[in-house]
Amino acid sequence: MKRQKILLWALALLFAVLMSIPFLVPHCGFFALFGFVPLLCMERIASITGVKRVWVWHYSAFVLWNAFTTFWVCNATVGGGIFAVLANALQMSLIFGVFRLSKRHFKGVLPYMFLMVMWIAWERAYFDADISWPWLVLGNSFARSIGSIQWYEYTGTLGGSLWIWAANLTVFGLMVALSDGSLARWNVKARIAAAVWTVLVFAGPFVWSSVIWNSYEEKNSGEPLEVYVFQPNIDPYNKFQALTQQQQNSIILDQMDRVLPAEDFPDAAVSVEEDTGASGVAATGASGVAATEPSGVAAMRASGIAATGASGIAAAGPSGIAAAGPAESGKDAVRPELPATSDARKPGKADGGQDCHPILLLAPETFTNDVIVGDWSTGVTWRRFVSFLKDRPGVNMLFGASSYSVFKSPERPSYTARQMRDGRWMESHNSALMVDGSGRTEIFHKNKLVVAVEKTPYPAVFCKVDDWLGGVMGRCVGQDTVSVMHCVSPSDTVTLGCAICYESVYGEYYTDYVRKGAELMTIITNDAWWGNTPGYRQHLSYASLRAIETRRSIARCANTGISCFIDQRGGIHDPSPWWQKDVLHGYVSRNDEITFFVAHGDLTGRICSFVFALLALALLVNLLTIGKHREHTVCRK
Repeated sequence: MKRQKILLWALALLFAVLMSIPFLVPHCGFFALFGFVPLLCMERIASITGVKRVWVWHYSAFVLWNAFTTFWVCNATVGGGIFAVLANALQMSLIFGVFRLSKRHFKGVLPYMFLMVMWIAWERAYFDADISWPWLVLGNSFARSIGSIQWYEYTGTLGGSLWIWAANLTVFGLMVALSDGSLARWNVKARIAAAVWTVLVFAGPFVWSSVIWNSYEEKNSGEPLEVYVFQPNIDPYNKFQALTQQQQNSIILDQMDRVLPAEDFPDAAVSVEEDTGASGVAATGASGVAATEPSGVAAMRASGIAATGASGIAAAGPSGIAAAGPAESGKDAVRPELPATSDARKPGKADGGQDCHPILLLAPETFTNDVIVGDWSTGVTWRRFVSFLKDRPGVNMLFGASSYSVFKSPERPSYTARQMRDGRWMESHNSALMVDGSGRTEIFHKNKLVVAVEKTPYPAVFCKVDDWLGGVMGRCVGQDTVSVMHCVSPSDTVTLGCAICYESVYGEYYTDYVRKGAELMTIITNDAWWGNTPGYRQHLSYASLRAIETRRSIARCANTGISCFIDQRGGIHDPSPWWQKDVLHGYVSRNDEITFFVAHGDLTGRICSFVFALLALALLVNLLTIGKHREHTVCRK
């Protein structure tokens, strides 16, 4: 019995190691295709030998897997990290426990099919839960093996989860057939069918992905957007102790002035005069967030003025991302020297008789905390950025902010509102703002918020608990739906989405940006909380999945790294170093075509959820029937 338990522990550990490798080592996603086999073998051995309390082994296996891959959360919050590991493992273990229960009532391969669809149904539900931590969705195993999963543009990440389960169950089924001798009793047709199925499961997705990879051409629906990405490298743990907000503003303004000096915009005076003549009409979107916009911009967008082609633009190459040369080493690397282009592509120059093309400056998540929603000019950061942009027509800036909505109300306006000293109420947001030199301002509030750190789940209950504890949990409020932003110049408008940090983990949610018209995507984040651990590298790799699913190029800005450009195949270009100041420069492709996944959503998750519901209903009926039968038998006796 002792040897048997040692074997069970060895199999649990082997499972945890095999399933952790894809999340920790680049280009090792294929380990997930057989990573669950040791766990399934452990369960089979335990069932055959009658071992009690099997949950100890499978729960321990899931705890080890979660700990090996997400231990870095403890760098930000020890309690939160431990809770994430134990709670996530508990959910996985409950799924496995229900699978073991189903084996008593389902025969043959049905319990294993039930396990597969139940797991994927849970992953899909987890994306929408109020307490959500879908970091270890199985399909994410291939985030650093993008050459293998180009077909995610049809299935999304849960298509990868389905593939992983199909491969593991195939290997396990063959091993069982060999061990119990049933394989020898198969006829020729059965053996051929098994061989064909195995080849299709293991080789088919790789071949399909290779075909897509080699045939895919970067789409460009208009002139590529010129983007500067600023990585200020500010330690978030000492953000306000070591530096004032004014000093932090100066860091990034200095970076911006070095790459876009005012003398590069000879027509600035004319453009600014035209901007100041705009009426500044206030627009309110469906989200209820106000945005001020010059009336000329609104008229231009309504008229559908588009770019006239790519003449005079530096070629972007096969990736669709034109970067500005090799990285410079050192603490304050700046890499924005413009590639050789014609004058028509330089800032402030005319393009075929039209005004300057749009330029986007990108700064990281929560860069500032002095933004009051709808009362922009009260914030020093907003005023300094707008002042900088006034002399640079066509230049827009997108930056992250901790913003606040203020209410005058005798009663608390919401569960999440906190009362200020003057009696007013305040709600906080993790926001992205788009501004230009005219003062035009768009704002988007992050919707997928980190539980406890940013968000109080089930606020009707837990906000009262939090008040009792003294207000230890975050109470950020997000938008109900996503909204897009606009990078504007007099000659062109580029529609883009901005996913803030954790939002880039949510595949189907991310597609809403594209449905709203985003031609390219930006991601702003601050991954410094985790330190130099696998956490920030995993987060970066998930952005590649979003690029594949939507076929939208990405400009990614991280406070301390890794900032980069990502093409429509998920390839990462010009990555910045970790924990160094840096500036990236490139041209990002625009695409207005819609992928199957964007158009139809997560069909894999919906179908598996439906099949799971049917099988769960069948299991429930079986349990009730058996219970009534036993009750009837006892009564007769």
